[in-house]
Amino acid sequence: MKFIFIGIFQIFLSISFAFGGSDLIAKDPNGKQKMICKSQKEIRVLVLEPKGLGCEVLYTKQGSGKIIAQQKQGTLRCEDVFNTLKERLAKGGFSCEAE
Repeated sequence: MKFIFIGIFQIFLSISFAFGGSDLIAKDPNGKQKMICKSQKEIRVLVLEPKGLGCEVLYTKQGSGKIIAQQKQGTLRCEDVFNTLKERLAKGGFSCEAE
């Protein structure tokens, strides 16, 4: 009986992640993540926000915001883009803090 439960759970996880469902890991109550990155006088803002069943990532640079990633179902792609850009900014000398 234990093996059947484990097998069903593994299938659920496989299906969930196949559709971008890394939503199993809660970030905060509303799912929104925001990072403020600063380097001397420059400020960049990264926002990962749930949209319906999916998400979008907004990047603001020099006062101009642009959606740089979207996903209709799940958040895996948005999380990947958000984290990759955050790492690139840190390597470029920006100091990022969650807001």
